Amino acid sequence: MERGVLAGIALCLLALGVTVVVLWGLAMQEWWAVAIPVAAMVIVSMTLLFWVGWTFISTEGGPPPGQSGEPRGGSRY
Repeated sequence: MERGVLAGIALCLLALGVTVVVLWGLAMQEWWAVAIPVAAMVIVSMTLLFWVGWTFISTEGGPPPGQSGEPRGGSRY
């Protein structure tokens, strides 16, 4: 099997497993069934936001004005 197919199967199984655990926790009326997935989503979202901010900070600006690389007449498209 290809590597991408195996990764897809692993992700599907992981999603099913997490879904079963969360549904079981909700059925047992446990607070963690909601708190843990929400906390995980917040952590992932804030990590992505930090990464975007870090990328903005560490990326140099574009070309100086007037040197965009396009011909003086502008783009043909």
